[in-house]
Amino acid sequence: MAAANSQERNTSNADSPGSNMVETLKQLLVRYGTQLLKPCDSTEELLELLHNLHCVLIHTLHDHKDRVQLALQSSKEALIANELIRHTERDVRISVASCISEIVRITAPDEPYKEDQMK
Repeated sequence: MAAANSQERNTSNADSPGSNMVETLKQLLVRYGTQLLKPCDSTEELLELLHNLHCVLIHTLHDHKDRVQLALQSSKEALIANELIRHTERDVRISVASCISEIVRITAPDEPYKEDQMK
């Protein structure tokens, strides 16, 4: 009987609100990361996209690190692209740095980028 109760709890944990939240975060991370890999029509559009990504990142807990690792890939790649990290607009560079900072927080103590990627 105890084993059955344990299995029920494990099954219900997979469908828990926390699990749904992580799935939503993963979907948003993929969406915004993929959008960042494509050129934006305007600086305002880019800033809005970076703001949206930052909002998702600040709600991603360090405890979710292993579950969101793959979903972070496109964002990590886009954020270190020269088009973003060396953007002419100061606000874009600040937003990019804020997003990278959140990714570092989420993935700590692992390094999200290799040394040569950050040069």
